[in-house]
Amino acid sequence: MEIEQRELFRFLKQTPPLSTLDDATLRRWVEAVQIAYFRTGETILSPEQPNREVCLIRSGAVDVFDANGELVNALAEGDWLGYRSVLNDGQVSLTIRAAEDTLLYCFPAELFLKYYAQHPSFQQFFAQHKPSRLRQALQQLRHDTLAIPLDQAISTLAQTTAIIDLDTPVQAAARQWQTLRTPLIVRDARTQTLHALLTPEVLASHLAAGGGPDDAVATCIRKRSAVLLPAGRPLADALVMLLRAGQTAGIVVDNANEPVGVLDIRHFHDSPDSPQALASAIPAAESTEQLIQLSQHFSQLFAHLVRAHTPPYEVGLLISSLGEALTARLVALAEAQQGEAPVSYCFFITGSMARGEQTLHTDQDSGLIQADAFDKALHDNWFATLAQTVSDQLNAAGYAYCPGGIMASNPRWRQPLHRWLKDFRQWIEAPTAEALLQASIFFDMQAVHGDTALFDHLRSQFLKWAPDSGLFLHHMAANALSFRPPLGFFRNLILERTGDHRKVLDLKKRGIAPVVEMARVYALSEGLPALNTWERLQQAQAVGALSRQGFEDLRDALDFIATTRLRHQLNQIDAGLEPDNLIDPRQLSHLERRHLRDSFAVISEMQDAMAQRFGG
Repeated sequence: MEIEQRELFRFLKQTPPLSTLDDATLRRWVEAVQIAYFRTGETILSPEQPNREVCLIRSGAVDVFDANGELVNALAEGDWLGYRSVLNDGQVSLTIRAAEDTLLYCFPAELFLKYYAQHPSFQQFFAQHKPSRLRQALQQLRHDTLAIPLDQAISTLAQTTAIIDLDTPVQAAARQWQTLRTPLIVRDARTQTLHALLTPEVLASHLAAGGGPDDAVATCIRKRSAVLLPAGRPLADALVMLLRAGQTAGIVVDNANEPVGVLDIRHFHDSPDSPQALASAIPAAESTEQLIQLSQHFSQLFAHLVRAHTPPYEVGLLISSLGEALTARLVALAEAQQGEAPVSYCFFITGSMARGEQTLHTDQDSGLIQADAFDKALHDNWFATLAQTVSDQLNAAGYAYCPGGIMASNPRWRQPLHRWLKDFRQWIEAPTAEALLQASIFFDMQAVHGDTALFDHLRSQFLKWAPDSGLFLHHMAANALSFRPPLGFFRNLILERTGDHRKVLDLKKRGIAPVVEMARVYALSEGLPALNTWERLQQAQAVGALSRQGFEDLRDALDFIATTRLRHQLNQIDAGLEPDNLIDPRQLSHLERRHLRDSFAVISEMQDAMAQRFGG
């Protein structure tokens, strides 16, 4: 084999999907190659001429234009061109020009079609339908996923226990616990209502408060409620539900809400940075120092989850829920130190933590709702002190102060319910640029501590107002569409829609944010309660606001971009670097670049659909 042929063989051997062929077959491609050279600006393919070749870019770069002359793609070394027209009987629909001096390896259509028909790997790689390619890529990413407890169904981890009535004496309940060594389910025999779990801690607290052994267990659980865990859901979901309730055990129920056992997460951890260990330790922490120390395990947990190929939806939900629980416990400890609040209040979070989509090293975003009995002169000092204390402690735990001041420590975002209602009403009725910015932040909010009735009232009101305001939704959609994905990869740079070349791609800004913004618009347009982007898309599909195909395509695009982001951040952690969202295309394989390009194309198409619906 000549030197030139050996070099060609090596290049083809490293290029998908030819890399799947054996050496003898690959040599047939080497023998069939024709080398073509195009200078900058020369046309390679156009609708005026039929195409009978499939070409591989060896060096250089090309631009792809649609019938209106708009740049729709940019291809570089390792990319293929011409296969769409070959699969379409030679009919060319797009114009391809050399963006710089370009060398192509070209192969006859007959050779390509032969292997396309015989090799599934070719069909998958050259699939015209971008969402199909994305789905296959995600399946491959999930292949060989580590078997970790987070993926196990709750039912497989549930422990059997006894069900006792509200009238059962405390002493009798204690004897049953001694026998079973599991929390006991308390149920009202008359109404069959599941009330709570009875644990040794609850019994000890009852006796320490002066309760007697002959008292009914109902006296122990007055301020407790049961966390019901659906048996078919994974352990990851159970951890989130228990964290939000500030509890370490829940009742596992079937589809009819009948108890099948209990899940005590204290039984399912073997290291201090496991999600189960942290979920158990945070609600039990007795000091801010303990909580700050626990927060230092979050990065190890993140790395463990990503190495285990945990889907990005679950990674975000777990990391966010731990941060949410940490915040709730900090507020509770601060409140205990200051004494009872002068009026009822609810401390809430916003942003990625509220949506359940947090990864690492994010700012703190929060607010506080006070009951309308709040009197600034009498009560503000108490709330200002609480909010500042919590903000300082979050900063010490790795949640930096919000540079935009979206924190409960800012008096602007610490106010009575009626003022919050006025704000939301004004944002919806007069959607100025500033109003849209605030709406994009505060429409993603989650209560973490206090009187949740205040929060629920505010949230129910704006979810009722938003769908009726076409002007607001139009402006929200236009704002969402301003977050455009990049057009594609231009050699080792990113070709942004603005036309400027950049050395890195911000995966959060250019890939994840556009989907987050679209999902929020769909949720507000239908008054949907979901906060999480994946769940918002699913709910939008369920009510018909989004087609099933649109939902699946957008979900898969988000999954792939989010997975790429998580792996990038894990690589940075392993290298001792501060994790960020900026990825260098040179770190990506050809297939990764291809699948990211497919993801961006799907997002762009869905943005076009949203623009048609809302006039964005």
